[in-house]
Amino acid sequence: MQSKQLVRTIKMMMNQDLDLLARKNHDYASDKDALSNFRDFGWQGVVVRIGDKYNRLKEMAKGKEPKNESLLDSFIDLAVYSYIARVVLCDEVPMFQEDE
Repeated sequence: MQSKQLVRTIKMMMNQDLDLLARKNHDYASDKDALSNFRDFGWQGVVVRIGDKYNRLKEMAKGKEPKNESLLDSFIDLAVYSYIARVVLCDEVPMFQEDE
């Protein structure tokens, strides 16, 4: 795969991941604060969620068959949690705030 194709493919995947984030966020967060489900524990809470996915992937790598989420689902969740961690971190810690 050439670099341009890789970038196009990842952009397409990121757009799909954003659609999933929007659907899941509806179920987990309040309408007024999309990060409300992470506010109690901050970016460290996101790390816990990432750790859950890591442990799930580790078990699958050992041959355990998933019953609820696929291997792909776990990688998608990791990608989305990484973006959420970045947003929460920038929201909480001024030195990490990014220019808009």
